[in-house]
Amino acid sequence: MAQEVGHLGIRVNHDFALVEPDRLMALMREVAEARPQAITTFCTNLRAAPLAEAVERALDVPLLDTVSTTVWGQLRAAGVDPGQVRGWGGLFGW
Repeated sequence: MAQEVGHLGIRVNHDFALVEPDRLMALMREVAEARPQAITTFCTNLRAAPLAEAVERALDVPLLDTVSTTVWGQLRAAGVDPGQVRGWGGLFGW
């Protein structure tokens, strides 16, 4: 069963954009300790998608960010190969 391990407690959407990549990485390392099948990040202003490649390499777990999964799905719906996107993780190679 899925379990919430890390949470920022932020309620103002703009404030998510102020979260530093090092803080996000620390939270994802904490989550990865539970050996999940994937790590998810939720928020349109959270700058997690560009971290996907580094997270997946360092933690050996896929990062599924809501922005990246939306872009991936829209590219597929438009008939565009998502594999053209670089740096946003393994999802774009599936």
